[in-house]
Amino acid sequence: MKQLLAAAILALALPASATAQSWTGFYGGVTGGYGWGTSEQTGIIPPPPAAPIIFPDDAKLNARGGLIGGALGWNAQSGAWVFGIEGDYSYASVSGHSDTCGPAGNSCGTRLESLGTVRGRVGGVVNNWMMYATGGWAFGEVSGFSSAKLSGDAMYSGWTVGAGIETRFAPQWSMKLEYLYTDLGNTDLYQATVPGFPENVAYKASTLRIGINYSFEPYSAPAPAPIITKGRPLK
Repeated sequence: MKQLLAAAILALALPASATAQSWTGFYGGVTGGYGWGTSEQTGIIPPPPAAPIIFPDDAKLNARGGLIGGALGWNAQSGAWVFGIEGDYSYASVSGHSDTCGPAGNSCGTRLESLGTVRGRVGGVVNNWMMYATGGWAFGEVSGFSSAKLSGDAMYSGWTVGAGIETRFAPQWSMKLEYLYTDLGNTDLYQATVPGFPENVAYKASTLRIGINYSFEPYSAPAPAPIITKGRPLK
C-alpha cells in the first residue's frame, strides 16, 4: 500500500505538459486502495415472557482492509469545468472483529466483500490537472458472523460522497487519487443468538484509492499559437 501511495504522489508531482488535452469522452481504468470504517451489530433478544427488547450497539467494530477493481466513465468539458458520470466496482476485504458481542459475550465480525458506486463528478481544470467533487449511489456485499457458528450476507444499498485529483501524465493516460465516504445503511443479516430473532448489521466506510485511466477518445494536440513578426502572423 505504501508503494502505491508513493507512486501516486510521484505522478501527481510531475509537471503538466505544455499543451492540455480535453477531458471530454469515455474512459476506463483500474483502481485499488485501502478502506477503513465501522460496523455496528445490534441483536434482538427475547426475555420471556415479556416482549422482545433491543440491545442497541451491542457490538461496534472497527474495520480495515484493501480493495481492487475497475471503473468506466464519461466526461464533458466546457471551458475550465468538467461534468461527468463514473461507475466502479471493487472486490474488497475490509473486515472487523469483536470478542464481546451482546449480553451473552459472544464474539462476532463483519466484512465488506465488494463495493460499487455510480457517481456524478464535477471538476475544475488547470492545464492537465483536474480537482473534482463526486457523489451518488453506493452498493456492496456485507457479511456478518458470530462465534455461535451463525452467519449471513446481503447486498446493501446506500450513498457515497468524496473528492479527488486527477492528472494526465501521457496522451490518453491519467492518474487519480480519490477519497470516498460511504454509508451502506443496515439490514438484518443473520439469527445471532436465538432462532427467529435477527442480528441487524450497519456498515460505514472510508476509502482512499488510486487509479489509472485510459481515455478512449483519440488524442489531438491543440494547434500551436501563431508566431508574430512585424505585426503579422506567419502561416
